[in-house]
Amino acid sequence: MSLFMRSSICFAQCTKRLLNNAVRASKRNYNRPAIRKVFRMDQIREKELLINKLMIDAQKNNDEKNIDNDTWTAIREEMQKEFPDLNDKIDSIIYDLCLNYGKPQQAINFYKYLRANNVELQLNIVGKYLRAYSQLKRPVTKDEERDILETYNALREDYPLLGAKSCEDCIVALCMTKHWELSFELLDMICEFQEPGPLVHSAIMTAAFKNNDPQKAWKLISGKTVPLTSSVHISYLDYCQRNFKGEKLINNVMKMLHFWRDQNLVLNQLVVDNYKTFFESLNYVTSKTSVSKNGICSACKTQLTQTTLSQDNFKILSDSVMKKLIVGKNVFCTTSPQELKRYMLFIKSMKSYDIVIDGLNVAFAKRKFQNKGSIKNIIEVVRYFQKYSPKKVLVVGRAHMNWWSKEEMESLRSVADVFLTKNLSADDPFLLHLTLLSGSNTYFVSRDLMRQHLHLLRDSKLKRLFKRWQMSRQYLFNTDTETKNIILHPPPEFELNTQEDMNGIHIPFTELESLILPRSYTVPENWLCVRKR
Repeated sequence: MSLFMRSSICFAQCTKRLLNNAVRASKRNYNRPAIRKVFRMDQIREKELLINKLMIDAQKNNDEKNIDNDTWTAIREEMQKEFPDLNDKIDSIIYDLCLNYGKPQQAINFYKYLRANNVELQLNIVGKYLRAYSQLKRPVTKDEERDILETYNALREDYPLLGAKSCEDCIVALCMTKHWELSFELLDMICEFQEPGPLVHSAIMTAAFKNNDPQKAWKLISGKTVPLTSSVHISYLDYCQRNFKGEKLINNVMKMLHFWRDQNLVLNQLVVDNYKTFFESLNYVTSKTSVSKNGICSACKTQLTQTTLSQDNFKILSDSVMKKLIVGKNVFCTTSPQELKRYMLFIKSMKSYDIVIDGLNVAFAKRKFQNKGSIKNIIEVVRYFQKYSPKKVLVVGRAHMNWWSKEEMESLRSVADVFLTKNLSADDPFLLHLTLLSGSNTYFVSRDLMRQHLHLLRDSKLKRLFKRWQMSRQYLFNTDTETKNIILHPPPEFELNTQEDMNGIHIPFTELESLILPRSYTVPENWLCVRKR
């Protein structure tokens, strides 16, 4: 009885925690001010205001001439009259408008106007002022560098301990100067509150490469998976070209390409164009091309490398899924001791499977067209795999699948083995672990991208191993809106990342401005093929 009571209490605590998290996520209160801000900014830009006219004219004429003090005064007075309920936020709104129009120089100029007129400067205004320097499309001048440092020092005198947002504002500005190493103290402050974001890592790494201190840059990102801005990759290439020649130059540039490979990065066109120009300067043949679904480069006809994990890495991944996803810190949150014991008995006697299917995921594949799940969907998928050759198939689901008719369950068991967890247990960890236990050639079927389970692995190396394995072993699916049939999508036959072979390199890239971490199984449309002559 005492064990039952403890189990019930633990389950209740886990349920309460999950519900609280779900409620908080659904409300997303932290997003509401930003949503209101964007909405009001759009409204302000639509009005016939002096600042809008000046900014639009500056955009059209590419005019960077500073607005004079009298005009700033007129702008403030007009805004205060137009928005009396926002008088305490007018300066912040004007500043945001300058940045919104892509005019950071005017934002800096407005701050100096406020300072010269002894206007009380709030912390967020000072932060925006510093951040504006990072948006300039040029290096800062010596006077600007001195102003950044003086502003930062004054800010630290008033606020010895800064919040994460203010730290980020200071970091991106300091990294424009020779005082960039002051950022590490601020980085430690951010870590007290949260994990630093891509902008912080990118600013510090870019500064490190520009100041010929690559060790600090690589140490900062070691063991982490963070999308970085274009400036990091371009500044590293500049660093290499400044400091190396010949074979050393190639070897050091390849270090960045290996980083892209290990991080599964898809580069943007700006970065790729810079590296393309570099390789061409060394007499390499380059071409922007495409790669077929089976991994053949259209330019050089090379077969790209298939995903393979060593036996050691495969075992590490399998053990980690068991330890971190099924058992975890609190076994009651994922399963129960009794369930775990039953599972251990099952895997001791289980055979190897070719396919492991997420039963409920597939059963409800036609939710738009069916009011309830159907075992027929699962049988349809099983028969797809067994159409041309016998396949050993395991279906993982939950106990309430037994509520379906006895005849249906018998039909399912006639074509596949079935393992059902308790209704309160999470079935995805069992699905993943059983797939791994079946061997490196086993596939699993689910349209769940398993992001929550990837997150629980914590360790960045484990996450990369899991992602590589998942992207080579998972069949995704969707339902055809016309035929209502389930359409299975096999995993790609090669690694969707930067690859190197004896003759050259293949780099995936996107025409988007931002760098992305691939989360889908779609072969990138654009590749840079780099070959030796």
